[in-house]
Amino acid sequence: MHLVQFYFENAHENGDGELYLERGGDEISKWTLLPAGQSNRELLRLIATACGGTSLFPRLPFAWQSLWQNPYKPLQVEYVLAHHPSDAYEQRHIGLQGSGIRTDGKGLVRSLRLEEYRFLSYIIPRHRARTGLGESWLFILGYGPEPKHHDGTDDFDFADPLFRVTRFHPLFVKHARLNDPVEFLGRVHYRGVRCKRLASTHVLERLSRLLQEHLDIDTSIWMELECDFRQQWLALAPWQRLAALPVIDAVRHLLTAYQKHSKPLNIPGLILFDRPDQICTEELFPLWARLMDLMFPETQFLITVADQARAAFPCELLARTCKLPTPPEQPQKPPVRAQHGAILLLDVDSRLPNLRYVVSNARFLILPWIKLPNLASRILGGIVRRLPRDWEDRYHYRPVLLETFVQLDRFTGTCYKAANWIRLGTTDGYSLYGKKQKKQVPSKAVFVYPLTRKFRDILCSGGA
Repeated sequence: MHLVQFYFENAHENGDGELYLERGGDEISKWTLLPAGQSNRELLRLIATACGGTSLFPRLPFAWQSLWQNPYKPLQVEYVLAHHPSDAYEQRHIGLQGSGIRTDGKGLVRSLRLEEYRFLSYIIPRHRARTGLGESWLFILGYGPEPKHHDGTDDFDFADPLFRVTRFHPLFVKHARLNDPVEFLGRVHYRGVRCKRLASTHVLERLSRLLQEHLDIDTSIWMELECDFRQQWLALAPWQRLAALPVIDAVRHLLTAYQKHSKPLNIPGLILFDRPDQICTEELFPLWARLMDLMFPETQFLITVADQARAAFPCELLARTCKLPTPPEQPQKPPVRAQHGAILLLDVDSRLPNLRYVVSNARFLILPWIKLPNLASRILGGIVRRLPRDWEDRYHYRPVLLETFVQLDRFTGTCYKAANWIRLGTTDGYSLYGKKQKKQVPSKAVFVYPLTRKFRDILCSGGA
């Protein structure tokens, strides 16, 4: 699971708005760094409450009323998730899916109805927000700046249906405990080394190799038959324990959720971390970031860091991307044949009777000396949200479809693809010159953006 889009309304610190996530085509940035502060900490908490599941939100040990800006107005969150084959419970749920929740001042949480969505595009399929009780559904972890762990008090009760809510407790409360590293490593060692289980072996081998390479932890005997992990843990320096603690905890949750996978650490997921730079020294933080990147190659990270840590963050990690899933191809239906004696009506001139409801983007230009990442797609997203209301104020009707043409010998339309426009096809490369003559022009790609789900009915209805 990856987070693709996130919108919020009536948040205490952030008000109304969206969290921008860098995306290009079928890929999304693996690492998103947000400035440290209360507002971005609130964003991480909003993501955890929305994506974590409607059943788990009231059970968070947190004063959830503090997330509201106006207590007399509901808090609404809308988001788009990318579901991969590993976490989609049906084939038809693979790909991008939109969901949303609304909470009132009493803490009641429910899924948004279709008419209540305000931000998501109509072309993205929408589903009810999940309850979040499944271990492998909506895999998300959350961590705070002061991690502490169980010491002999972790019962490892995997059958507890509410165990999943503990995945992001540390993001909300400081006293929340991570898993007992000694007990967990001992269990993984028993299953991997002694019982030869593939998932546990995969986890222990990667964990021992990367901890030794990046945190200078001696793991030479971790794969031997006899290994006292309590003695190994106590032999570590305090800074090594603090840096390794969230790594081991994330490994534990992935292994618990995907026990039937041979390589559970390669499963796509989402990790939210508030101020990870506080658990490491300035010199250690880049190494810790590389450790997390290699330990969880398909996981998306949203973290808040101070300006100094942001400047020291490895540039190669900022360029990493996660692959978004492609929905499976639907089987083609056989052609429908008209029954004998049926009447077939044809639209002779093939013209839409309500072309005035189609608005054309004739020109879109950003001057070449303006260098801002993803500026084009952000402008297009703002236009899509603002144009229908402004058009209705000026011309007293709302358009239902936007269109534009991209000259293929000069551009590829990347910004339109990133803004979720749909490519319909390519023109033949000519335009009418007079009544009968045709003039050769470059071929252009046709992109459209529906502004309502019923745009086809409105455009083709003769009475509008």
